[in-house]
Amino acid sequence: MGPLWPSDISHLVRDLLMAADDGTEYVSAVQILERLPPAVRERLIAESKAFGVVTDAAHRVDGVEIEYFDREGRSVSAVLNSGGIPDFSATARYRFRPVE
Repeated sequence: MGPLWPSDISHLVRDLLMAADDGTEYVSAVQILERLPPAVRERLIAESKAFGVVTDAAHRVDGVEIEYFDREGRSVSAVLNSGGIPDFSATARYRFRPVE
């Protein structure tokens, strides 16, 4: 059996984002990984590439909204829009927004 790729799990990630979304909830890659079926999660962890695959899969989901936050929990877009400079350790959080 070969390694798991983002395209292998993007449908699972989409389903998780759809289930988590009440219109306000963002979830992180860690939360997505925790909610994957145990066999998939354990396999990704064993392959030592869990977060990269989960992140890439989330970016492939049509209708995903991504917000980047810096280490201080500030929205990177809000900091940039106010003329500030965010730190460069941004973390992404995801939520599902249906494509209209």
